[in-house]
Amino acid sequence: LTITPADITGVTFDDDSFVYDGTAKSLVITGTLPEGTSVTYADNGRTDVGTQEVTATITGDNYTSLVLTADLTITPATITGVTFEDGSFVFDGIAKSLAITGTLPDGSSVSYTNNSRTDVGTQEVIATITGDNFTTLVLTADLTITPADITGVTFEDDSFVYDGTAKSLAIMGTLPEGTSVTYADNGRTVVGTQEVTATVTGSNYNTLVLTADLTITPATIRGITFDDGNFVYDGTAKSLTITGALPEGASVNYVNNSRTEVGSQEVTATISGDNFTTLVLTADLSVTRATLTITVDEGLSKVVGEADPELTYTAAGFAMGEDEGILDGSPERESGEEVGSYSIGIGSLTAGDNYTIDFIGAEFEILMAEVVEPDTITGFVAQSLEVLWGTPETELNLPVETVVITSAGEFVNLAVEWDLMGYEPLEAGISSYFGVIEIPSGLINPDELQPTLELTVVAKPVPQDVTLGANSFIGIPDQYFQEIGAFTVIDPSDDQHTFSLPEGVRDNGYFEVLDGILFWSNAEQAGGRTTFTIVLQVTDRAGNVLEKEFTVTRERTPLDQLDVPNTFTPNGDGVNDTWGMSALRYYSGVRISVFAVGGDRLFYTEDADVQWDGVFNGKEMPVGAYLYVIEVAETGEIRRGMLNLIND
Repeated sequence: LTITPADITGVTFDDDSFVYDGTAKSLVITGTLPEGTSVTYADNGRTDVGTQEVTATITGDNYTSLVLTADLTITPATITGVTFEDGSFVFDGIAKSLAITGTLPDGSSVSYTNNSRTDVGTQEVIATITGDNFTTLVLTADLTITPADITGVTFEDDSFVYDGTAKSLAIMGTLPEGTSVTYADNGRTVVGTQEVTATVTGSNYNTLVLTADLTITPATIRGITFDDGNFVYDGTAKSLTITGALPEGASVNYVNNSRTEVGSQEVTATISGDNFTTLVLTADLSVTRATLTITVDEGLSKVVGEADPELTYTAAGFAMGEDEGILDGSPERESGEEVGSYSIGIGSLTAGDNYTIDFIGAEFEILMAEVVEPDTITGFVAQSLEVLWGTPETELNLPVETVVITSAGEFVNLAVEWDLMGYEPLEAGISSYFGVIEIPSGLINPDELQPTLELTVVAKPVPQDVTLGANSFIGIPDQYFQEIGAFTVIDPSDDQHTFSLPEGVRDNGYFEVLDGILFWSNAEQAGGRTTFTIVLQVTDRAGNVLEKEFTVTRERTPLDQLDVPNTFTPNGDGVNDTWGMSALRYYSGVRISVFAVGGDRLFYTEDADVQWDGVFNGKEMPVGAYLYVIEVAETGEIRRGMLNLIND
């Protein structure tokens, strides 16, 4: 009897790879060894990067030995935690370089390429990190040298007084090595200012552009004077002039340098030139009065009680071309009407602003006359005035004179002032007012009689008309108070009126007037009606009443133009919980129906203010589409559509 060894099956030995981490790695078979067998390995341990063949030998007394081989591989690790960043340095004449940041793993090293720069510019530096057990890491970064700023150099404004020679500016400070300066627009002779540019450049520096103002200031004009001048009036124009020599290139201009009449004025002499500070001098030009001699004629007189005669005189000393025509006013004598002698003075006599009067007076004689008895005031001619209602006191055309009747039967006009105490321009009727007169000599008023004015205030006429600015409006269903138009009263006599709509008259109950504006003011539908008639009463301050009838049109939106909602959400949140067409509330014969898709009518109303809440026979209708039919019998319109009930 012979038993031969069996083959070992169900066991495999596969290649495997590990990333280098510094620890030893090995392989193992997979599968289940048959009972009575064992495995041994050869060359089954590796730490560094590389590949080696491992042998697994499986043996057992009852089995044919199985030799399996597999590759054990250690792959290079990736180098991490190391960065290589760009670096920028400002030029300072010293070479600059870059360095990696982070810690190199054991067994690795770094080398740099192109890693040194002194002058301005940019170059790419390469950092190469290598190691037997690592994947080579190549990093790049830019090494940049930026231009340095030029410091320690200034360029200041400067100013020179004009002297006819060219001037220029220069920088201050020490230029860095390798830089130079150039100037632009750096020369000026005449008065003015110009900007000079100094440009400092160098290959390793930021270009520095400096500007400064080069100014030539005007020179001062000297040796010139301008003195006051005084002249006596003679009818010819006078003027002033400067003294001294003008510098070359300068000229003088006078302002206000002519005067003929008496008085004083400031004359301005302006001396200017392009290269000089303008010199403004002032002086007073004065013309003083000439003397005019006036001599009153001798022997002037009158009889007591008579009017004074003209007080005559002669005049001498006029300027050439002038005579008594320049005189104004007249001499006046001492006051008094008794018999005697009175001095004649200059009075209101003037010769204008150009003369001083040397006045030589005289005596005026009042001579004795026959004695006359004064006349007695016995009455006044009656006076009356009729004015329009509302005429203020300041606009009354009152008589300024009254007619006195004397005992001698004479009629004398006297000035009068009326006492209008108690005058009321807004009250029609007749009132009497007394006047106050000043009684002249020759009249007496022993009975202290007063003139009387009968003043009639004419009754105010009724307002002429009242108009309505707009007599139609569009009815808005949810607004029961709508402005329509403003009333305007045509009344030339007054601008204050009250408006009222008498109760129970026509359609006044639907409307209201506030501050002269007509409003629709009613929640009632008044369905089917488009026109309304109102009666307005206008009352003025005199109590006059004007009554006028107006027709007001309420316009409505046609059914085919109305926006019919196609969705509502009866979920009780207070928003869009019902569906209806309140916009039809002003139509008559409205019928609104909602049908289920199957044909049952779920809602019906003839009142446009009534809305469907999504309930039929006490049951909430399900979410879905429904059909609505809207009819308006008044217009014969019918409208159909779909309605969506949503309950979210």
